[in-house]
Amino acid sequence: MNFGWPCFEGTLVFDETSSCERPVAPLFDYPRENGACAVIGGVVVRDSRLAQLSGRYLYGDLCTGAITAIGVSDSQVIASGELGLVVPGLSSFGVDSRGHVYVMSIGGDVFRLDPKRAT
Repeated sequence: MNFGWPCFEGTLVFDETSSCERPVAPLFDYPRENGACAVIGGVVVRDSRLAQLSGRYLYGDLCTGAITAIGVSDSQVIASGELGLVVPGLSSFGVDSRGHVYVMSIGGDVFRLDPKRAT
């Protein structure tokens, strides 16, 4: 699909001089506010241990480190919210063969998302 680059960045006009035939609008336009500077694309959660996040797309922000989950149904965002998890210098996401989700930091740290343990 043609997501409109370089004519658009999300729903914002980026280059008025470019030609983009029949661009497809994004499902979600990432807001850059409250210190957010660059979206770090993530993964869809398929880890059975994280049932509440099953099927949600995770992404984060390089500057804030905040991780957010969005749910999509019938090409519409039906849920969106920060997880309360922050990874300073968040740089990438990954998934292993068991579906476990990992988050990487520019500093070299690698974190795995695990269910909250009862205390």
